[in-house]
Amino acid sequence: MQKTSLYLALSAIITLGGCGTYVPEIQDFGDSATGDISRAGQLYVSNIVESIRCEVRNAVYDLYNQEAQTPSGAGLKQIAFLDTWAAQITLNLTVDEKGVVAPTSNILPIGQPKNWIFNLGLGASGSSEAQRIDKVSFIYPVSDLKKYRCQTRPNGAFLEASDLKFKEWLYDAVDLEGQELVHYPSNSNGPLKQNVLYYEVKFDVITTGSVSPGWKLVNATINQTGTFLTASRERTHDLQITFGPATLTPANPKDPKSPKTLQLSNAAANTALAGEIGTAVANAINQQFTANPFFPF
Repeated sequence: MQKTSLYLALSAIITLGGCGTYVPEIQDFGDSATGDISRAGQLYVSNIVESIRCEVRNAVYDLYNQEAQTPSGAGLKQIAFLDTWAAQITLNLTVDEKGVVAPTSNILPIGQPKNWIFNLGLGASGSSEAQRIDKVSFIYPVSDLKKYRCQTRPNGAFLEASDLKFKEWLYDAVDLEGQELVHYPSNSNGPLKQNVLYYEVKFDVITTGSVSPGWKLVNATINQTGTFLTASRERTHDLQITFGPATLTPANPKDPKSPKTLQLSNAAANTALAGEIGTAVANAINQQFTANPFFPF
């Protein structure tokens, strides 16, 4: 029993001690039995992208289907501006792993006189941190999204299968046009090309583990106070969806016949860029002010 407990403690120390000393895996769990961890990461990212694509596609399809039910197609006329719009989706997956080691000991010198009261306290600490940022950005024309509905979605947590409430937001935003509170342009070169719809969702999940083995010897006590080893893993998943007027622009501006790419209007593109900058700044600030479990001030 004692050997088993010792093995478990040593295994936990080795596992936690590696945090922050190597590039972390993007997924929380992998098929370590077969060693195919990279495949698990690929499936994890592809499931997230597929889930987001389905969420956006279903929201757009349901919107057009609902408006088509209105008398004389009045609803479709109100959302006609979306026919020339596009949705740019930007996904940031950030994984941050930290490890802190802080052993302590209290030593009673051998041979000191009985009337002396002297002990020597020793302590040390070390920390490591590794951060991984995966980013992917893609764009879909609304004319493509409205064609059909996704029948199934991947299973999982957070961005993999969560209801992101995007449909609710899209309906509310488009309804402003129907109430004549705002006017969305259909032409990216029109006088109101600054109009843009923007939606952002963020998940921030932190897990922490610690190990505190202790020993008592005749002339020393080791690690009787404090935490010997602490490890943490923080996952920040940030999703930004930007809707705006879009145009097909030649890849080479000097050659009008060059292959064309779908691009958002300047205002929509700038909004998407501002969202990415905001995410980067927020992550940087979070790293600066995340409390160390041993030095929380």
